[in-house]
Amino acid sequence: MKKASLIISVAFLLLWHSSSFATTTKSVDYKMAQATDELQLRQQATERLQQADIRHLPVKTRTEVIAAKEATVVDRKALQNVSSFNAHSYYHQFSFYDVATYLLDDDNYDGFYHSFSLEIDADVYGAEPTESVPVYAEIYLSRNGGDWLHLYTTDIFYLQGNSSYDSYQVSTALETGYPTDHYDVLIDLYEVGYSDIVATVSSDDLNSLYALPLQSHDRDYYDNGGALVTVSAGSLSMLGVLALGLLAWQRRSLQ
Repeated sequence: MKKASLIISVAFLLLWHSSSFATTTKSVDYKMAQATDELQLRQQATERLQQADIRHLPVKTRTEVIAAKEATVVDRKALQNVSSFNAHSYYHQFSFYDVATYLLDDDNYDGFYHSFSLEIDADVYGAEPTESVPVYAEIYLSRNGGDWLHLYTTDIFYLQGNSSYDSYQVSTALETGYPTDHYDVLIDLYEVGYSDIVATVSSDDLNSLYALPLQSHDRDYYDNGGALVTVSAGSLSMLGVLALGLLAWQRRSLQ
C-alpha cells in the first residue's frame, strides 16, 4: 500500500512540474546593424535562431511578471529615484516609435509561421544628446484575445535620443506548446534598475503587432499520409507522459 501511494505521489508531482512549463522556444536578441535591408534581416534572424538553445518557459502572465518586479525592488525604489534625479537633474521619458514584424518560417506553407522577428525602435527624451540610456524589454503573446503570457526578456540595450540607429532585434522560434492561431504582441520597456514600466506598445497601438498567424514548430509539418508522426499534447511535457505511464502501471498492478 505504501508503494502504491509513493508511485501516485511521484506521478502527480511530475504532472504538476510538467504543467508549469507549458512551452518551449528559441529566442535571440541583438542590436541592428546599420543599413540592414529586409533580406539581410531575415537571413540573420534565421541563422542566429538555428544556433540558439531551446528554453522551457514557465507559464507567467503579465500581471505576475509585474508583481514580481515590484516585490524585488520596492525597498530600493525611493533611493533609486533620488539618485537618478541628482545624477542627471531630470527624469528620462520613453516612447516606442515603431515595431516592425517579420514572419520567418512556415515549413508546410499553411500561412501559419513558427518563427518571427521584431524590430524595436524606441526613443528616450530628456537625456543629453550623447547619453546612452540602458533599457530592456519584456515581450508577451496573447492568443486570440486571451491573457498576455510571457515570451521573452531581452538583454540590456541602449537608447540614444530619437536615433533610428539604436533599433533592436528580437527573433523567436516557437518550438512546442503554441496551437495554430492568431497571436497579438505586447512589449513593456523598462529602464535598467527600476521596476516601473516606462513605455508599452501592443496590438492596440500598432497593426504590426496584431493577429500574427503563428504555431509551434511541432505543428508546422507536412501531413503525407502517416509517414511522419508528430506527437502534440498541448502543455504536457515528457515528464507528464512519464507520470501518466506510472499511473497506468499502478492501475494494472492493482487489478
